[in-house]
Amino acid sequence: MGLLQNIYYFVLVPICFLDFVYHTLRLHFAGSGRMEMNMEGKVKRMRLSKRHLIIGWLFLLPAALLICWMNFYPMIKAFILSLKTGIGAGMQFAGAYNYIRLFQDGIFKQALFNNFFYLIVQVPIMLILALILASMLNNKNLKFKGLFRTAIFLPCATSLVSYAIIFRALFALDGFVNTTLLRL
Repeated sequence: MGLLQNIYYFVLVPICFLDFVYHTLRLHFAGSGRMEMNMEGKVKRMRLSKRHLIIGWLFLLPAALLICWMNFYPMIKAFILSLKTGIGAGMQFAGAYNYIRLFQDGIFKQALFNNFFYLIVQVPIMLILALILASMLNNKNLKFKGLFRTAIFLPCATSLVSYAIIFRALFALDGFVNTTLLRL
């Protein structure tokens, strides 16, 4: 039942919506392809740019709704859950008690300080350093420009390769994760 519902919601509903939009716009713009009725019953012409704008927004609507549903709905549910206390079905509304308790915790205060310190000190330093290095590497008279660019970018590339090797070793058929799961 769950698979059929997922197919219905994620495949058939968007297809039906786009089909409805297509046929509605086709009927609406029938005839010369640019007509629309105003309040007095007179026919006025719709510009092509306006029609393209409307069609573009209608095609963006399903994706925008899915993004809102997948991003904002969990955030709202998490916020509502943060206002409750308890376990499982025994959750009761606690109001701001969880937040009061959180801001009285010393470890949380230290973590908050560390994050703001990183934000205020580390981020501007890294941005300024990156801009200085980028402007130096774009100098026309710099010799070994390719070597310097490779040396600066190499840690990014090697870290991705090392992640891939580690995860391939962990999740191989005889890797650590599968061996541990088979022993359970």
